[in-house]
Amino acid sequence: MKLEIRGKVYEVEVIDDGTGVHQVTVDGTLYEVSLPEKPARPAPVSRQQEAASSAPAPAAASPGKSRPAAAAGAVVAPLPGSVTKIEVEKGEGVKAGQVLVVLESMKMNVPVKSPRDGTVEAIHVKVGDSLQVDEPILELG
Repeated sequence: MKLEIRGKVYEVEVIDDGTGVHQVTVDGTLYEVSLPEKPARPAPVSRQQEAASSAPAPAAASPGKSRPAAAAGAVVAPLPGSVTKIEVEKGEGVKAGQVLVVLESMKMNVPVKSPRDGTVEAIHVKVGDSLQVDEPILELG
């Protein structure tokens, strides 16, 4: 999106990976930003959205996908991208905030960090895999 502040236009992208740390890109420079928590407000719903929500659910995705659905301990892709580096191994203990994998998205390297302390139970990707938002990357136990 474009954001104008005091007459200057900035190209801004914000990615919320669900850990409370936001990836904010301003004119190509990546920043990690933590915002204070505040109660969520429900978003306004348009008549089109109301109609869409009452429509029947779409059919299940084709069975060609080999990655499992996200489980309770899943760490998922915060944005679409390609896996460029896997920093952990199955069975390894990890700490909250530790980099687990690196994704390349829009020519930027984006670290995916552990949301909590745990042990890597399974890794569902390999270097070179393309991911969509919310696709499982690995499982933490």
